[in-house]
Amino acid sequence: MNHKPRVSDYDHSDYSRFWTENQRQYDDRIERKVVSELLPAEGDWFADFGCAHGRLADIYMERFRHCVFVDYSTRHLNLAKQLYGNNEKAIFVAADIYRLPFRPKSFNAAMMVRVLHHLEEPSLALREVAAAIMPSGRFLMNYRNRRDLRNMLRALVGLKNVRPFRIAHDNLPGCDGLQAFTHPKIARQLMEMAGFRIMRTRGTSFFGGKLLRIINNPVPLEAPLSPLLGALKLSPLIFIDAKLEGTPDNSRQPPSSVKELLACPDCKIDLEWSANEYRCRSCNTVFKEIDGIFDFRKNC
Repeated sequence: MNHKPRVSDYDHSDYSRFWTENQRQYDDRIERKVVSELLPAEGDWFADFGCAHGRLADIYMERFRHCVFVDYSTRHLNLAKQLYGNNEKAIFVAADIYRLPFRPKSFNAAMMVRVLHHLEEPSLALREVAAAIMPSGRFLMNYRNRRDLRNMLRALVGLKNVRPFRIAHDNLPGCDGLQAFTHPKIARQLMEMAGFRIMRTRGTSFFGGKLLRIINNPVPLEAPLSPLLGALKLSPLIFIDAKLEGTPDNSRQPPSSVKELLACPDCKIDLEWSANEYRCRSCNTVFKEIDGIFDFRKNC
């Protein structure tokens, strides 16, 4: 492929401070409630794609035996490592979402929260994610809903043109050339093309904006409404709990260690390990572990 898909690089931003504002604190509280509800109660291998500084990590660290933090930004991975680096469950991997360095069918479950709108080619990214998950494995993701009730009302009165009724997954001005909003029909298509079957949906952040001035803490009100908001697709953010189609292969053993998990991002085969570097047995590309982070971004 001549065109290399882009993913926004926020290596120079302080994403952790983003969550200190009143609006973001509310977003964080309701998202944590939804993620806690939708993630499996336990499992062996879990991946957080686009983990940033590990905002939601405490939720899955309690449930899974091995937790892989995946992000393109080593700056944010180092922030996550400061919080969870002493936990033997945690594994930190710097990687391109379009070239994931994992053996096929390795993860019991995974999530990708607040990432889709940063991707130029979401269908390619979701195919990579699906390849790394076991058949019948669970995948949790969310998207910024183009058909959000407030977007529709703004468009109807001419206040803001976000094209809420336009299904096509096109770019909007001023959004770094990437996808700012996703129509629910496109979200479903993307999931189905990658091989996922949607099990449950939840809506979040419905009471944000000016409503926060009226309702100081809307989370107790929003939480029981979240399934309905997700079903009607009226919230600014929609969470999807999906299962990867396919029959589980009981003969396939899960990775016993990180060495059995990691693979060349291009060839998808095992690596030859020595000290703090590892070489692909096929293409001979050499990757390195630097300060506890496995770095597979070479040639990205």
